Amino acid sequence: QNFKMRRTITRSAIDWAALGSKLTTDSAKAEVSRLRAAAGEIMSLSNTYATPPPPIDFAAYKSKISAADVVDKFQAEYARINYPTYVVEEVAEIKAKHDALVRTTKGFVNIIFLLIFRTCFS
Repeated sequence: QNFKMRRTITRSAIDWAALGSKLTTDSAKAEVSRLRAAAGEIMSLSNTYATPPPPIDFAAYKSKISAADVVDKFQAEYARINYPTYVVEEVAEIKAKHDALVRTTKGFVNIIFLLIFRTCFS
């Protein structure tokens, strides 16, 4: 599942040079720079945690620690840990909301364009 998420992130790579070339103000360039740094950090974390960590060898710890019951307690607590997983359905729901928002925005842009056109050419 993490591999699918990394593939999605990689596919949606941003052309930072093209984006930067369209900016004119220093504040906009600074904000894009901050966004690029955040995206880089996300990609770095994605690469770091792309594979699950190696399993803990509790038997080795039991052989090294004289109080084996301590290791048993840690093992029992470790077994209870439940990490959240990447859920594809959530992404589909978010994408649907995003697509609806884009359609709405395009509709508003078209209305504004028509109003400007009528104002300028009537």
